[in-house]
Amino acid sequence: MNTYLNASAVLPAKGGGPLVDVMDGRRSLCRSTPENICTLYSIDHAWNGANDLVDVSPQLDSDDVTDYYSHRDENCIVEQQCPLEWQGRFEVYTNTLAGGDAISTSEPTTVGNVDQCALGCLSSGAGRCAAFNFNRDSLRCQYFVNAASNGAVSSSQDLYILSVDDTTCLDTPPMSQAWLNFKESRTNTSAQSELPDYSYTGYKRGEEAVPIATGDAFLVEDFGAIADDSISDHQAIQDTILAAEANGGGRVVFGSGTYLIRDPIDMAANRSSLVVHHSNIVLQGVGSRQGGTVIHIVEPYLNTTHKWGTKHAVVFEPDPEVKTIVATVAVVGEAERGSFWITVEVNHEIVVGDVVDLYIKSDAMDIKSRFLAPHTIFELVPNNVLNRKNWGIQIHELHEIAEVDGSRIRMLEPLHVQVLPTDGYVLRRHVGFLRNVGVEDISFLGGLLQYKHHRNNLEDCGWAGVMYSKVVDGYMRRLSFVNVSKMTKCRQCKSVSLYQITAAGTGAHTPMENSKSYGVFIGLFEDITQGGYRHSPSTSNHIVSTVIWRSDFEDAPFDAHGSQPYVTLFDRVHGGNLAQSGGSRHNNPNMLYGLTFWNYKHKALTIIRRNPDPLINPLFRLRQFQSGIVGKDEYHYDFWPRRPDYGQHVFPNVIGFHGDPASFERKQAGIIESNGAQVGPESLFEAQLALRLGGLPSFYNEIRVQWNNLRRRPVVTH
Repeated sequence: MNTYLNASAVLPAKGGGPLVDVMDGRRSLCRSTPENICTLYSIDHAWNGANDLVDVSPQLDSDDVTDYYSHRDENCIVEQQCPLEWQGRFEVYTNTLAGGDAISTSEPTTVGNVDQCALGCLSSGAGRCAAFNFNRDSLRCQYFVNAASNGAVSSSQDLYILSVDDTTCLDTPPMSQAWLNFKESRTNTSAQSELPDYSYTGYKRGEEAVPIATGDAFLVEDFGAIADDSISDHQAIQDTILAAEANGGGRVVFGSGTYLIRDPIDMAANRSSLVVHHSNIVLQGVGSRQGGTVIHIVEPYLNTTHKWGTKHAVVFEPDPEVKTIVATVAVVGEAERGSFWITVEVNHEIVVGDVVDLYIKSDAMDIKSRFLAPHTIFELVPNNVLNRKNWGIQIHELHEIAEVDGSRIRMLEPLHVQVLPTDGYVLRRHVGFLRNVGVEDISFLGGLLQYKHHRNNLEDCGWAGVMYSKVVDGYMRRLSFVNVSKMTKCRQCKSVSLYQITAAGTGAHTPMENSKSYGVFIGLFEDITQGGYRHSPSTSNHIVSTVIWRSDFEDAPFDAHGSQPYVTLFDRVHGGNLAQSGGSRHNNPNMLYGLTFWNYKHKALTIIRRNPDPLINPLFRLRQFQSGIVGKDEYHYDFWPRRPDYGQHVFPNVIGFHGDPASFERKQAGIIESNGAQVGPESLFEAQLALRLGGLPSFYNEIRVQWNNLRRRPVVTH
């Protein structure tokens, strides 16, 4: 039997044995024929021992059933006999020739756990053979080395894998010194690390999986919405939301098909966004891909020339008539960046569980200099906001209270600013933030069919998806956005996760805007629009501790939109160039302290090649690559250009930068390590979170496997 077995994927079948995993993630039954041919069957069929296909789909979970592959014949990858009963085992090949040919096989040896599946055997010299394997649960490659002639496995080691879809194993990359320094600083108080701790990011600070929504179901059909009938469903959906709110929470449930909002009837009735004002509400569809739920935004929300004014189709926010800041207390103690405790003057009202923000608005020169150092304020344009009276530095760092000890207060998350008693910080207590809200398994379809940056407000902002304002522990997952100007926005939120999200159709303005928040996690995002969005997922307006994780937006340049965001991690992403951060130069720097590019796979966009003059675009200059690679160009990035239009960043870290070659102005950057090659650990966010919690929660790998399957299904683009 020539096959690869994964015991975790074993499913019931008739006569022909279990369904098994093959190397590219298809679940199939593989049986040997006399010609050493494997017959692979689709996931919902199995062989019954008599050359018949038997339907086994009723025995499978709906999430596992796919129609990607029909049954067909293929050559087996490893031409050795492997009985089905040797589930979860690997054949270890003994190579006694320097030429590398395997001349015999040992008894199968169980190595690792049964959830790994062998991909083959490569020679590593006389008497040695390394069997490379791909573990679909951990999404890692592993190899098992046989150094003895009897086939005993002598060692095993994790290998590096490029992406979920790429099962090519590489040698383990060298461990980053910056990571080793950070790791030591967690236990050695005298050790220093230039990396912030990004791990307190996402729903429940990254510590818990987003739960399966199980609240009471309120079906939009019960309130008059009818899919695919070409009649507006706007009021019916809003009525369903109101019923769920009156219930104290629940699921607003959509069926399959297309629901219309913002059609001419809605406009005539002056209906604007669908609004959620209460906690514990989830908008739940049946899928964001073909056969799922589509919310069609028929007409744009803005068709005026007002610059960049945006209304979203769905808005989660507290009642705007209710005041949310109810107490303010002065901060009088000193606190270091990375610490958790602050001391206030008097505390009469703040209790455990409260949401607060550490706030300052100051044009004091010493404070501004501290945030810009070693740069100076005189290196900014004269009318920059930092130079304006009554503006200056603004910090809005949201936290949740973990402990109160008189006037000493401990946060659940680390402070990312240094606080001195003379600075003038205050702690503001907030009430009324929404909690535990979500949007899942829905596709939002707009009407944008062409786009040019800032040509008009209609194209920039006319069709927008979902906005969260003042939300704690919220999420958006398994969503698609097609032909929309803007997809999502998180404003003044804390601990929010957005993941498994696709941008499709017309490439437009901004996929994900984020401002005045703490701990927004964006993961598993893909931009498959025509030409890409103008900006990548964006940070602006005093946001802190943002992570963009394992995402693909190679046709969109990296974006930090100014107005003093800080502590942002681009982690294991495939992105565009670094030369086109948006925002007005009056809002520079685009990023304060704590910007890190970790294992960023770089695509140099052609728009840069058309405009290489540093006087026109000062963040880069184009020069011939000098390493002997004919026809290649090297992009040289300066993070603090002398003539800034945009693109000023305070000493970002660039670690494991690879893809299209680039170099960096060394005196304008923080850590530059391993330029041109990836480093270990593969993901800084995962490594920091695992270090903090004693292990990486399993759901991060689970959502990656789920995403790998989800993104293969077609997106509805009309």
